[in-house]
Amino acid sequence: MAMSERRHCGRPAVRILYLITRAQRGGAQAHLLKLAGASSRNNEVLVAVGEEGVLCSDLRRRGISCIVLEHMKHAPHPWHDALGVRELIRLIRNFQPDVVHAHSGKAGLLGRVAAAICGVPAVYTAHGYAFANQAPWLQKTIALPAERLAARTGGLTIAVSRSECRLAASSGIGGVNQTVVVHNGCEPSAYPAEPGVSPPVVVMVARFARPKRQDRLIRAFSQIAGQSQLWLVGDGPGLRSARELAQGSGVRDRIIFWGDRDDVSALLGRAQVAALISDHEGFGLALIEAMSAGLPVIASDVGGMREIVVPGETGLLVPANDETNLEVALRRLIANPQERQRMGSAGLVRFREKFTLDRMLTDTFRVYDLALGAATREEVNACVHCRYPAACGAGAVVSGD
Repeated sequence: MAMSERRHCGRPAVRILYLITRAQRGGAQAHLLKLAGASSRNNEVLVAVGEEGVLCSDLRRRGISCIVLEHMKHAPHPWHDALGVRELIRLIRNFQPDVVHAHSGKAGLLGRVAAAICGVPAVYTAHGYAFANQAPWLQKTIALPAERLAARTGGLTIAVSRSECRLAASSGIGGVNQTVVVHNGCEPSAYPAEPGVSPPVVVMVARFARPKRQDRLIRAFSQIAGQSQLWLVGDGPGLRSARELAQGSGVRDRIIFWGDRDDVSALLGRAQVAALISDHEGFGLALIEAMSAGLPVIASDVGGMREIVVPGETGLLVPANDETNLEVALRRLIANPQERQRMGSAGLVRFREKFTLDRMLTDTFRVYDLALGAATREEVNACVHCRYPAACGAGAVVSGD
């Protein structure tokens, strides 16, 4: 399929169809919003979503075309899934994209099947594989065969971390040259934090749903006396139980539930420590958003967290199931404003070097070039941000250090 004749910085403009099932706030949705927004400046972009929601509103407010597909649903359903593929085939033939870029498992399955039928190159970003070790048994039983099936349709897979790349390789997903690692990125914060201020505020921005574990953070924080506060930002099915847990914690007056917010950057700018406690994380976009504000971070040592956090330098990592060590980490940063300042400054430097939106966009378009045949793997590998790491299997291209 011919690309658009418009050009930007020497690169032909492309027509991109983005796919995602869910429209609530979350890491995958935040990533797609940033990517589609930046891509739409010089390319023709359409986003197809499986439901109406805040993502659709955010896209339209930015002038990005967004449509809702009736049958591209998140939950597995053979009838809806078959109709979803047919719906996507019709959309692809009407919109005629140069590349289809699907986000998260279900859109990745349906989108890649439809793109293969239409002969259009496909790219799939796995925002944390649903079959990770900590996932429920039934979810893993469904997700792993689906990922293997979708990978057989061809196309390229973007893993958001080396950890996810290794997980895919060890699980028999895709060929040796099919996976590319591109770390997430975000804009610099417009609200720089002051991590040295006391008493400190600890903030966690995340949906109240597995694999996020606000409950562990609440229990650990409740053991710490003083005037520090815990801010929990987000919504989801686990919010009610988290409120009940906080009510019985003995420190309810120091825990604030902010709900679903569109001013997260401003809230981060008022905090002194950011936390992300999870059973599993593909990457952890909330962490780099916090680092962009100059905040030190505390995170579960799972998934791709070590690719973001340098322990003892930009923040602290704790074992996923260890609330005692989580409490120790909280006490350490709550009690030490100089250490918060030092780690926050180091985290900001690391963000600027490795996790900017411009870098993510550049590397993502390298993947599009690869999918479209406009670049070879050797050319992609030769760029300053990419290399072949043995840890991800021969042939995997990685952005970042």
